[in-house]
Amino acid sequence: GDIGLEADTASVYGELETSTGLEVFLEKTYGLSRLAEQYAEFTNFYRPLLAQLNEDLSAAKEGKALPVLHRLGYAYFSIATRDPMLPRMLLPEWPGDQAAAIMRDLRNILENESWKYLRDLN
Repeated sequence: GDIGLEADTASVYGELETSTGLEVFLEKTYGLSRLAEQYAEFTNFYRPLLAQLNEDLSAAKEGKALPVLHRLGYAYFSIATRDPMLPRMLLPEWPGDQAAAIMRDLRNILENESWKYLRDLN
């Protein structure tokens, strides 16, 4: 049936023209340089942890993964929720991609270790 979404959606076709140039427009609109900086900080902070856990999972055993998983999710989503997710043709080298890969890989490790810990409690 009809759920009434048509009234709340917009479709735009054609070429985007701005008076300031596309890069300036995107920066003013989305603050991309600050987002890129925050993604880089996230990556620099969590990449060593991912490398450590890929070598040795002991830091994630005995329930230690749960608080790290929480902090990881909060850190990533506090940035990603402000990301406009622009098309690749506008941002071919976007640091959010690397941050997302680190988030995914760490989340998988920490989530698996958390579930193992919780199962072992019973």
